[in-house]
Amino acid sequence: MRCYIIDDQEHAIVNLSHHIAATPGLELVGSDMDAVSGVRKIVSGTVQTDIVFLDIDMPDMDGIEVAERVGDRAVVIFVTAHVDYASDAIDLGAVGYLSKPVRSDKFLKAIERARRWLGNNELSHRRPDSVFVRCDSNHSYQVFLMDLIWLKASNKYVLLYTTNAKPLMVNNTLSNFEMLLPGSEFVRIHKSHIINLKFVSRIVFNQVILSNDIVLDIGPTYASSLRNRLNEL
Repeated sequence: MRCYIIDDQEHAIVNLSHHIAATPGLELVGSDMDAVSGVRKIVSGTVQTDIVFLDIDMPDMDGIEVAERVGDRAVVIFVTAHVDYASDAIDLGAVGYLSKPVRSDKFLKAIERARRWLGNNELSHRRPDSVFVRCDSNHSYQVFLMDLIWLKASNKYVLLYTTNAKPLMVNNTLSNFEMLLPGSEFVRIHKSHIINLKFVSRIVFNQVILSNDIVLDIGPTYASSLRNRLNEL
């Protein structure tokens, strides 16, 4: 099973690497001390992994957020010095919750759970059809990509416009969404807009008209890329 580690502490990565190397059937395919970078590699397919070992307390993007974004690409095992997030880990379907420093017996039990889970699921062949977004500290929502029309940057937030409800306001950046959403379906057309290509009705000069009659400006630096993408469809 292919393993990937996301932890902002180098010594923790080294410790897990030793456990992985000592366990038959495991292969370490990489690690990252930057959570955002790690998510980008997994979601884009640059890194193909079966198990992601995740710290929780990390800058820029915590382990819970990472798990929400990569949980449909790999099974998750949390490795943390904090015990306060166990219920969140269970809610997210994590197969393991290991305390630092990691004990060999606990590590092997988590690997066995991951092995059984992967044996019963075709996880590596699933195509993600939704993303989870956190709107505040208490509420996360599942947004199905087929319903996501466009995204708009608004100060420190991103507004998600869907076919089903009023916009969701997410404390995040448009750049983060750009790297997380599948590039085959979503394209950035402006510093403030990302659109779902299936909702494009027409292009008139430097504007996109969506199927719900929303009119969006095309930024000069994005015009050529957008037209090339539409010509590929």
